[in-house]
Amino acid sequence: GLAQQRPLSFTDMFEMGRVSDPQISPDGRWVAYGITYYNVAENNRNADLYLVSTDGKVHKQLTFHPATDASPLWSADSKQLAFISTRDGSAQIYRLHLDGGEAQPVSDIATGVNAFTWSADGKYFAVATDMYPDAATPAASAKQEKEKAKDQASGRVIDALMYRHWNAWKEGKNSRVVVVPAAGGEAVSVTP
Repeated sequence: GLAQQRPLSFTDMFEMGRVSDPQISPDGRWVAYGITYYNVAENNRNADLYLVSTDGKVHKQLTFHPATDASPLWSADSKQLAFISTRDGSAQIYRLHLDGGEAQPVSDIATGVNAFTWSADGKYFAVATDMYPDAATPAASAKQEKEKAKDQASGRVIDALMYRHWNAWKEGKNSRVVVVPAAGGEAVSVTP
């Protein structure tokens, strides 16, 4: 007989894996992508990276970390993936060699990584990050953030609309572009 069936519930829908950011490799052999799973009972989520061959015959999970791993980008030679991970607390760029080994951190941007792209020559990452307008570097912006956190007042003076974007306070920060060497190193702000 048929197994007893039950109606699809909200929890079933919510806990289904959500695929994101499919990226085809430059050599056309692979697709890297993310899957996020939500756990309603534990009120948390986990996002990891996966790899599938373009013929669909090979499929494997690449990351197995409880932090969020997302937004994969391929190296020009199709041998490495860079991605954003929150493994060390803030969103940073990590690199994974597909021939084996653990993912290694590339960036240490004090304001975190919102989005990034990899240069065609593989030497640099351009990164979007949120910084205070008068801060020259991400580190200077993070220092300002720490100073503001010491303030005992929690009120806000709202003198313009839109005073917040969806569910996030920008606190007067702007999106800026910084460039980071792919081999690791200091982030340089390239936009005012």
